[in-house]
Amino acid sequence: MESEALVEKFLTLMRKLKKKSLDRGEHASFPTFHQFVLMKCLEREEEITAGEVAEKLGLPPSNITVMIDRLEKSGLVRRWRGEKDRRVVFLGLTPRGREILEEMRREHNRLLAKTFSVLTPQEAEQLASLLEKIIKGLEED
Repeated sequence: MESEALVEKFLTLMRKLKKKSLDRGEHASFPTFHQFVLMKCLEREEEITAGEVAEKLGLPPSNITVMIDRLEKSGLVRRWRGEKDRRVVFLGLTPRGREILEEMRREHNRLLAKTFSVLTPQEAEQLASLLEKIIKGLEED
């Protein structure tokens, strides 16, 4: 298969997966896909600013501010001022934010399991091996 055709198939797969994950259906109360990614970033960091989140996610700071405002209003994220420098505002997940993130993670995993259930065990093993090879190739660059 030509590399162009392979790239197109891969992009189609990614678009369909993203569309499925954005179609929240019965989980309409869940944060959006981008808010989910932002919450995962906050989960990994003890203290992080909106600017640092924007840099990590490659998004404009204004987008991050809007997402944080909405997540804070929903009680999923909190802001606090730094003790050493009161001008610095840090972000973090609330206990409710951690609960919702875990629910979303379980739903995301369920979606992926359903997506890959069309593969036989042998095909799944082959796909895992190929993905591992691609990951290693990316790490070497």
